[in-house]
Amino acid sequence: MGKNLKKQAVIIGATGNLGKAICKDLNNQGFKIDKKWLRKDRPDVLSADAFNDLPKIIDTAIYVAGINKVASFDKITRKDFENVINVNLMGAVNFFKNAFTSLKNSKNPTCIVISSIMATHPYPNRAPYAISKAALESLVKCLAVEWGQYNITTHAIRLGHLSSLMKTTKTNPFLLKKVKKLTPTKKLISTEEVAKYISFLANGACKSVSGGTTEMDSGYTINRWPL
Repeated sequence: MGKNLKKQAVIIGATGNLGKAICKDLNNQGFKIDKKWLRKDRPDVLSADAFNDLPKIIDTAIYVAGINKVASFDKITRKDFENVINVNLMGAVNFFKNAFTSLKNSKNPTCIVISSIMATHPYPNRAPYAISKAALESLVKCLAVEWGQYNITTHAIRLGHLSSLMKTTKTNPFLLKKVKKLTPTKKLISTEEVAKYISFLANGACKSVSGGTTEMDSGYTINRWPL
């Protein structure tokens, strides 16, 4: 790209706590952020025309958007189930399908999605969320295989508990206290740390790494030390 041209990032879910941290770090790295997704009146990710006017070149396409619904599997409604799957998974499908041409126009394109430890270590009463995140990880693998020929790399980040919660999630403080105790570092994940890693990926990282999922939970899910 030209010397004075900034790299272009499109971040879906840019207005949430994590999205804001990602925007800030990428801005500091010299990226231009698509402002359409920073507005209060941003489009519905499921609408047919939501992504009609994407930038002609996209260097980094990031899907952060996500919702949760806490309810037992036998009680959750079909509508609630579909809402979670639609926003968490189908929104990403819609985004990447429409971003494909713009990604091909970049010299070093990257796709990034935010997954969750729920994909492999589900908690009770969160089936739609866990299923949607597991499917996102599969999508990343599929796109790595299909889009590798265009030099597009794909990445999923499997997040543990953030110090800054999702807007749609009300977490019991006792749960977070217990999570800290079981985490080797005794800390929750900061949005700033996630943003730093995403900037690393967005800046090229290693092109031989594609289609994989990075664990970012400070060892919480693998810690089985009983004392």
